[in-house]
Amino acid sequence: MSTALIDKLFDRIRKTDACWEWTGTVNGEGYGSFTLYTPGGKGEHRATHAAHRLVYTELVGPIPDGLTLDHLCHNVDSGCAGGRQCRHRRCVNPEHLEPVAFEVNVSRGLGPTADNARKTRCVSGHEFTPENTYVRPEGGRECRECIRTRNRQRKSALRAAAQPRIPRCRRGHEFTPENTMRSAGRRRCKACRDAWWMKNRDRLAVADVESGAIA
Repeated sequence: MSTALIDKLFDRIRKTDACWEWTGTVNGEGYGSFTLYTPGGKGEHRATHAAHRLVYTELVGPIPDGLTLDHLCHNVDSGCAGGRQCRHRRCVNPEHLEPVAFEVNVSRGLGPTADNARKTRCVSGHEFTPENTYVRPEGGRECRECIRTRNRQRKSALRAAAQPRIPRCRRGHEFTPENTMRSAGRRRCKACRDAWWMKNRDRLAVADVESGAIA
């Protein structure tokens, strides 16, 4: 425990009836931060620490490896929406901090992340068993069965895209050699031509009679 360091920390702490609010620098995630300067062989070394972890370490003791500090004051405040604007993230009161595993820390929360962590099945209904759960390096979890399904669909789409495309007319008929004719330099579909003649043959026959083309 360093008395000089504790004094510097407390210069940046405002005690309230509820929390010890950090008044110093706050990082992008809403947690207090404190930079330590230590002498080194080539000058000072600078390292930035989370304020609540530093205060806990100085006043209580080392945080066990692999554990995070859970803000208990946030867990009991149902009116706090969480996120970067959460006021409890700036709390450095050791009595409001408990070393727990990351999964426990998340599951105790009140926000969307905690709600998802408590779910036992993915959106497709697959159970989050240890064998079916993939933990992403950046945090969060994913259903392995859903990952496999997406991979199969992606491979199937790639195989389909690799197949040579058969040109078709606007009605979906293939432009095979037998079904292709040329008119005015343009490719036309014989099936569409035949369908047009069948649909309009009676009207054309009447028109021919009226014009005298057919006696």
